[in-house]
Amino acid sequence: MAADYWTTETDNAGTDARRLWRSVNTQYTLLGEEKNTDGPSFTPEVFHDLIVRKVGDIGSSTASVPGPTFTRYELRRRLFLCL
Repeated sequence: MAADYWTTETDNAGTDARRLWRSVNTQYTLLGEEKNTDGPSFTPEVFHDLIVRKVGDIGSSTASVPGPTFTRYELRRRLFLCL
C-alpha cells in the first residue's frame, strides 16, 4: 500500500530534509501515480497530513522522555550556532 511505503520513507528520512525531498521527488508521487511534469499530482493537504501525523507520532513516542539538560557552556554554544 502506498501509505505504508510513504510512512516508511518519512520514518527513514528522520530529520534529513534532503533525503525526505529526494524520496518525494521521485518518479512516483505520494499517491503512487506516475509523476506529472506539469506539477505535483499530490495535494498540499495530503503532504500536510503526512507531516502532521509524523510529528504527532514523534511527540507521542517521546512524551515520557525527560527533556535535555545543558550546562551553561553548552547552552551558549547552541545559541551561538543558531545565529
